[in-house]
Amino acid sequence: MSAIIKHSKLGIASCLIAIGIWLSLALIFVLILNVNSFSKFLEDAFNKLLSIETGLAVIVILFLFGVVPIRGHILGVIFGIIGSFAKNKQRVFAVIGLILNILPFVIIPLLFVFG
Repeated sequence: MSAIIKHSKLGIASCLIAIGIWLSLALIFVLILNVNSFSKFLEDAFNKLLSIETGLAVIVILFLFGVVPIRGHILGVIFGIIGSFAKNKQRVFAVIGLILNILPFVIIPLLFVFG
Protein backbone atom coordinates (compact mmCIF):
# COMPACT_ATOMS: atom_id res chain seq x y z
CA MET A 1 0.00 0.00 0.00
CA SER A 2 1.11 3.52 -0.69
CA ALA A 3 1.07 6.07 2.08
CA ILE A 4 -1.52 8.79 1.84
CA ILE A 5 0.10 12.19 1.52
CA LYS A 6 -1.75 14.84 3.52
CA HIS A 7 -2.37 18.39 2.39
CA SER A 8 -0.28 21.19 3.82
CA LYS A 9 -2.25 22.86 6.62
CA LEU A 10 -0.65 26.23 5.89
CA GLY A 11 -1.58 25.76 2.23
CA ILE A 12 -5.20 25.14 3.21
CA ALA A 13 -5.10 28.23 5.45
CA SER A 14 -3.67 30.30 2.58
CA CYS A 15 -6.41 29.14 0.24
CA LEU A 16 -9.16 29.79 2.79
CA ILE A 17 -7.82 33.28 3.55
CA ALA A 18 -7.80 34.16 -0.14
CA ILE A 19 -11.28 32.80 -0.80
CA GLY A 20 -12.63 34.50 2.32
CA ILE A 21 -11.24 37.91 1.38
CA TRP A 22 -12.42 37.66 -2.23
CA LEU A 23 -15.92 36.59 -1.12
CA SER A 24 -16.17 39.29 1.53
CA LEU A 25 -15.13 42.02 -0.93
CA ALA A 26 -17.56 40.69 -3.52
CA LEU A 27 -20.34 40.65 -0.93
CA ILE A 28 -19.55 44.20 0.16
CA PHE A 29 -19.63 45.46 -3.44
CA VAL A 30 -22.88 43.63 -4.21
CA LEU A 31 -24.55 44.98 -1.09
CA ILE A 32 -23.39 48.53 -1.68
CA LEU A 33 -24.15 48.67 -5.41
CA ASN A 34 -27.32 46.61 -5.77
CA VAL A 35 -29.36 46.69 -2.60
CA ASN A 36 -31.21 49.97 -2.10
CA SER A 37 -32.07 49.39 1.55
CA PHE A 38 -28.49 48.53 2.42
CA SER A 39 -27.26 51.58 0.55
CA LYS A 40 -29.76 53.72 2.47
CA PHE A 41 -28.62 52.11 5.73
CA LEU A 42 -24.97 52.84 4.92
CA GLU A 43 -25.81 56.39 3.88
CA ASP A 44 -27.65 57.02 7.16
CA ALA A 45 -24.87 55.42 9.20
CA PHE A 46 -22.13 57.39 7.49
CA ASN A 47 -24.12 60.63 7.68
CA LYS A 48 -24.27 60.13 11.45
CA LEU A 49 -20.54 59.41 11.50
CA LEU A 50 -19.85 62.42 9.32
CA SER A 51 -21.89 64.67 11.56
CA ILE A 52 -19.92 63.41 14.58
CA GLU A 53 -16.49 63.38 13.06
CA THR A 54 -15.49 63.18 9.41
CA GLY A 55 -12.16 61.52 10.08
CA LEU A 56 -13.79 58.54 11.76
CA ALA A 57 -15.84 57.63 8.67
CA VAL A 58 -12.75 57.85 6.48
CA ILE A 59 -10.81 55.61 8.86
CA VAL A 60 -13.60 53.00 8.96
CA ILE A 61 -13.88 52.87 5.15
CA LEU A 62 -10.11 52.76 4.71
CA PHE A 63 -9.82 49.97 7.27
CA LEU A 64 -12.56 47.84 5.67
CA PHE A 65 -11.42 48.25 2.07
CA GLY A 66 -7.69 48.76 2.50
CA VAL A 67 -6.02 47.46 5.62
CA VAL A 68 -7.92 44.22 6.22
CA PRO A 69 -7.64 42.81 2.66
CA ILE A 70 -4.00 43.86 2.23
CA ARG A 71 -2.91 42.30 5.51
CA GLY A 72 -4.98 39.21 4.80
CA HIS A 73 -3.44 38.73 1.37
CA ILE A 74 0.09 39.27 2.71
CA LEU A 75 -0.56 36.68 5.42
CA GLY A 76 -2.00 34.34 2.77
CA VAL A 77 1.09 34.79 0.59
CA ILE A 78 3.35 33.96 3.54
CA PHE A 79 1.29 30.86 4.39
CA GLY A 80 1.25 29.82 0.72
CA ILE A 81 5.02 30.12 0.38
CA ILE A 82 5.66 28.17 3.57
CA GLY A 83 3.05 25.58 2.61
CA SER A 84 4.50 25.13 -0.87
CA PHE A 85 7.89 24.21 0.60
CA ALA A 86 6.48 21.69 3.10
CA LYS A 87 8.04 18.27 2.75
CA ASN A 88 5.93 15.16 2.37
CA LYS A 89 2.76 17.21 1.88
CA GLN A 90 0.53 17.87 -1.09
CA ARG A 91 0.99 21.43 -2.30
CA VAL A 92 -2.21 21.93 -4.29
CA PHE A 93 -3.94 24.26 -1.80
CA ALA A 94 -0.71 26.14 -1.15
CA VAL A 95 -0.30 26.92 -4.86
CA ILE A 96 -3.97 27.86 -5.30
CA GLY A 97 -3.83 30.08 -2.21
CA LEU A 98 -0.59 31.65 -3.38
CA ILE A 99 -2.07 32.50 -6.79
CA LEU A 100 -5.29 33.91 -5.32
CA ASN A 101 -3.38 35.98 -2.78
CA ILE A 102 -0.86 37.38 -5.29
CA LEU A 103 -3.55 38.20 -7.86
CA PRO A 104 -4.61 41.56 -6.32
CA PHE A 105 -1.00 42.73 -6.18
CA VAL A 106 -0.79 42.09 -9.95
CA ILE A 107 -4.25 43.35 -10.99
CA ILE A 108 -4.25 46.67 -9.12
CA PRO A 109 -1.00 48.01 -10.66
CA LEU A 110 -2.22 46.89 -14.10
CA LEU A 111 -5.45 48.83 -13.56
CA PHE A 112 -3.41 51.94 -12.75
CA VAL A 113 -1.17 51.50 -15.79
CA PHE A 114 -3.86 50.69 -18.36
CA GLY A 115 -6.87 52.39 -16.73
